[in-house]
Amino acid sequence: MLIICLRSLCLSLIVCSIM
Repeated sequence: MLIICLRSLCLSLIVCSIM
């Protein structure tokens, strides 16, 4: 569960930095 949360957080961070 924690790994999934970290993954989604990382993904959203990447998306935010792209935008």
